[in-house]
Amino acid sequence: MIEWNGREFEGEDLRDVDFTEGELRDCKFVNCDFRHAELKELQTHGCQFVGCDFSGGLFNNSVHHNSAFVNCQFQSANLFVTEFKGCKMTGSSFLEAVLTGVSITGGDFSYVNLRSQDLKGQKLRGVRFVEADLYGCLLEKADLRDADLSRANLAHAKVSGADFRGAAMDGVPFENLDVRGAKLDMEQAVLFAKAHGAKVD
Repeated sequence: MIEWNGREFEGEDLRDVDFTEGELRDCKFVNCDFRHAELKELQTHGCQFVGCDFSGGLFNNSVHHNSAFVNCQFQSANLFVTEFKGCKMTGSSFLEAVLTGVSITGGDFSYVNLRSQDLKGQKLRGVRFVEADLYGCLLEKADLRDADLSRANLAHAKVSGADFRGAAMDGVPFENLDVRGAKLDMEQAVLFAKAHGAKVD
């Protein structure tokens, strides 16, 4: 079982390394190749992954504490029941990834690509999604209270039952968002009304 502390790698091919049930603390990986790697039940603490490729990787039941995954690729990765606690995920892409049972506690998901992902019922309170691509996401009954959705792309997202109260939604194109059944605060309701041509005095 791998237990690395404070190690640094750049441009390394790590596809053959078995990280299953391993633990990484304060490690840094830059432009490393983790494609199809075994990362099941891995725990990371304060690690940095910059520009790494996790496409097809298996993250099942892994837990990440205050780690950063910046501009990383998770295409077709399996993140079943993965936990992200206070993580920085800015600029990463999750196209066609499996996010069933994913748990997100706080953190920064700004500029991420989560197009068409299923996040139904997720507790996403206080998470930063600034300019995130949430096009076509399933967000029914998701808790997005106090989240930062500034300029996020929510076009064609399904939000029935979602709770947006207290969330920053400046620049969200409400004209492309069906908010029927969603919970909005007064400021958000005004933004929605204005986007549909209403004059609010």
